[in-house]
Amino acid sequence: MKIRCCIIVSLLIVTPAFAQDPLTAGRVAYAEAERARLAKPAQRQAAIKKYEQAIEFYRAAGERSGEASALTNIGVVYNQLGERQKALEYLNQALSLHRLAGDRREEARTLTYMGFASSGLTERLKALEYFNQALQASEALGDLSAQAYSLGHISGIYNALGESQKALDYLNLALVKKQSLGRPRSRGLGIFHYGRYAQPARRWCAGVGISQRGAITSQSAW
Repeated sequence: MKIRCCIIVSLLIVTPAFAQDPLTAGRVAYAEAERARLAKPAQRQAAIKKYEQAIEFYRAAGERSGEASALTNIGVVYNQLGERQKALEYLNQALSLHRLAGDRREEARTLTYMGFASSGLTERLKALEYFNQALQASEALGDLSAQAYSLGHISGIYNALGESQKALDYLNLALVKKQSLGRPRSRGLGIFHYGRYAQPARRWCAGVGISQRGAITSQSAW
């Protein structure tokens, strides 16, 4: 009797999520993880733990889409922490699930973050491959804004590789996409990491009527 009472007490002090069905518990854990991820940088490790909890619940519920999104976001957080290789491990897992589900939007988002992680490892050709795959996924969706975003990052990689003309060509394509959406000056294109080719980039941007500020790289557009 005493043992049984102890078991009941133990169950009562476990988090309320266990009293819910796995799918609801997964959603609760995921929402908590999102709040932690978007809060202060000091909360990032806490976010990872919450995403991992969400993954366990989603797996128990057979919710592959939620599991894939949580895996993507763990990869995003590890990339923010500078742990690029670990980020790629999680992003690769997520990519497989997004592709199995046929979710091209999440596929494109995950590939983009794989590009960021590879670029952070200075594996620029690999980053280029990921950004191109993200572009293809966005083209399949007909998402012009996401296409412009990918084209801008491809431009940035070519710039980093020293291929300034290719970088400008892709920059032009990105801006054409943005102009078709009525946002030619939109930020977040991921265009130029100013360096050796800063002057050509600035002259080109001035020529098409966008400011230098409008060409600043951003990884927060998604």
